[in-house]
Amino acid sequence: MLFVMPIYFLIVLLIIIKALGKYNGKYTYLLFLWLYFLFNLSVGWDVIAGKLYFKHICEKDGGVHIYQTVELVPECWDEDGRPKFYT
Repeated sequence: MLFVMPIYFLIVLLIIIKALGKYNGKYTYLLFLWLYFLFNLSVGWDVIAGKLYFKHICEKDGGVHIYQTVELVPECWDEDGRPKFYT
């Protein structure tokens, strides 16, 4: 997919230059930049939308959630009162 991107950008440039060849306006360079942005937005819009959605989900559902406190049975503690860990 990565090797296709430069080809896509070149094709977009050629299409825009061909389309602007018929346009004789005052702000040709602004129209060129706007068209270039719109053509390339179709390639990367999902990244922008994905980052916004990821930020929303992190703010909404992020953090530590404790649903229930569990009491440990006496077999889970050693003689000093510290919890036993399995290695």
